[in-house]
Amino acid sequence: MIPKVCPICGSVEFIRLRGRVICKVCGTILEESSENEYYIDRNFNEIILIKSEALDRKYLDIFYEVSNILDIPANIMKRAKRHMITILSRLRDRRLDPYTAVSTALIVSAYEDKNYLITFKDLDSVFMLRYGVKLNRSRILKLIYKLKNSNTIRQFKPDYLAATNLYLNKVIKELNLSKIDKYYYERIWKIINELGSSLSRYLKGKSIKTVSALLIYLGEMSLAYKEDRRPYFNQTILSRVL
Repeated sequence: MIPKVCPICGSVEFIRLRGRVICKVCGTILEESSENEYYIDRNFNEIILIKSEALDRKYLDIFYEVSNILDIPANIMKRAKRHMITILSRLRDRRLDPYTAVSTALIVSAYEDKNYLITFKDLDSVFMLRYGVKLNRSRILKLIYKLKNSNTIRQFKPDYLAATNLYLNKVIKELNLSKIDKYYYERIWKIINELGSSLSRYLKGKSIKTVSALLIYLGEMSLAYKEDRRPYFNQTILSRVL
């Protein structure tokens, strides 16, 4: 007996796989109770389907293990699992390794939380020590961009800063500006608001590095002008860091 509606996503499409009934849309696995009613199998309900094939359990095992090691809050884990579903099902990247998928989902979820930060350094340490794996940062950044449904910056909104923010933090740290980073963000947002659609048109098609360099450079120049001092760095120094 197959349920009429998936209790998670409301889909009416199901398949039978390995003795289980699975929603074709969200991948939720349902089990049959003694009353012939289906309930969600809480241990496996995050297994995702790609073209009607169940993914290996290692995605979830790695996700939970890394989350526990980094002591990631439950709300961020919940959001990260949704992102991982999107990455693995909608983007249809069946060759994607679990380390990249998990890292991308966690980084984006932490950024969206605004009050929590997961850095590449944190993830690199965990994956290298636990699995002996070095993360492919370039691939993760490309996935972040895909996750935001845009290959170019069509409209400059906070969502698109998910990937850019990684470079902003990197530059701020490497230039030893961490003590005043909040001022940079304030200036950057002011620039974005002032330039509006003009900035959006200019940034269309530009790489994340270019966007980051431009925003940080403009932020530092405007802050230096406001404080009547020389800038801490110029375009040449910035290009070396990026």
